[in-house]
Amino acid sequence: MDKLLAALHRQEFKTRQTKTGTWIITRDSNTVVCGPPVTPGDVVDLIKQLREAGLVFPEED
Repeated sequence: MDKLLAALHRQEFKTRQTKTGTWIITRDSNTVVCGPPVTPGDVVDLIKQLREAGLVFPEED
């Protein structure tokens, strides 16, 4: 999750986490809201949603 958050910040996404653990990730008019990822499948689904919102991940060197 640390690498994902770093990539989000480098690509000008804004992130915040609520007290309940829900993540709110925005850039321009795109917003992704998700509960705390529990399983590897949750992380894959989150990355898929973020790619649809414009995230390049993994980043190319």
